[in-house]
Amino acid sequence: MARLSVSPGESGNRPTLVHPADMPLLQCARFLLAEAGGAPPSPGPAPLTGTLSLAGAELLSSWLRRATPRLLAQAGGGSIRLWPNGTRLPVWRRKGKSELTIRFDRHAFELLNWLTLRLTAGSAKDAQVPQGGAVPPPSLVDSTGQAFLMWRIAVCLPPMEPHLGLRGEALAAWIPHHLPLRLGFPQAVAAAACVSWEEWLAGPRLTILECCQTWLRRRWVREWAELAALIAKLTPGREASFRMALNWLDRLQILCRRGTEWLRISAESKRWDLAAPLLQATRSSTFLRVIDRAEGLRPVIYSDGMQSGQKNASRLEDLASLVLALNQHHVQAAGIAYFDEDHAAAQSFLAATDGETTTLAAWSGHVVGRIRAAMAP
Repeated sequence: MARLSVSPGESGNRPTLVHPADMPLLQCARFLLAEAGGAPPSPGPAPLTGTLSLAGAELLSSWLRRATPRLLAQAGGGSIRLWPNGTRLPVWRRKGKSELTIRFDRHAFELLNWLTLRLTAGSAKDAQVPQGGAVPPPSLVDSTGQAFLMWRIAVCLPPMEPHLGLRGEALAAWIPHHLPLRLGFPQAVAAAACVSWEEWLAGPRLTILECCQTWLRRRWVREWAELAALIAKLTPGREASFRMALNWLDRLQILCRRGTEWLRISAESKRWDLAAPLLQATRSSTFLRVIDRAEGLRPVIYSDGMQSGQKNASRLEDLASLVLALNQHHVQAAGIAYFDEDHAAAQSFLAATDGETTTLAAWSGHVVGRIRAAMAP
């Protein structure tokens, strides 16, 4: 028998005996559920059966019960400001049991088993290790446990070799149907999104989305930071600098259009607060470095001639559109009356700008002016 601790991320618990054949899958689960993260599991000598013993199943269930609420709390906890006292309450103090219940059914287990097989096949030298096969598609039934694990897989898999290909493959398959991943990984290559996100705007899936708000803010601050750091000082007239500038504009457009999509989903669902992470990330100093980069591109993109320069510079309009859409979202939220059912969500979004020394309208006007100036020849 093998020994594993009772709960990932916790110490002082009496070890639980499990069958050696359970170890690969349980080690994979511990990797996804551990508080501090860590390296993906390596293959061991135990055979891969695709099943768990009774003791292994009980241990996995115990881990999921403990880790799921903790990880969602760390990602934000879904706090929303309630009117009129302004108190912020997390989801577990605002919602009933039916909206908080995340079910780990066979779809969730099959996803965990698939990841175990793929990680083992990607690391092992033994040619007899089975291949995990294609990425499991998101279940069309209410498999909220599967949705939770998809989020954890995307967060935990390192964006580098040998796991970069697996991570990209998974994101490409899930992003069209998984709203937190679509918002959190805007640069990932994926097919067109679902026609409707209704399943993510009610019930336990909405709980997962609400709990990801802090994580989404951090992701977008990182996206803006990576974009700002992507180009060093460019030299006008150099072909390499010109191509780098065009690639930068490509990434900028993808990011801005995903942000605009986020605002549209938030407004159409009347969940104004769901766009608060985007507002906070865009009002950060990191975003202003992106504006600095946009201004610095002007000599480079116009070095290929006036007509080409104006065409490429016009792509900065997506950046201006995002800033203007954020301000419009703020204006609409501010106009929600106290007797409307979406008033609490609107107030929570407005609270995202607390502490700012300038109004959003003044800030957006200044930023858009800088962007338009960068577009001029």
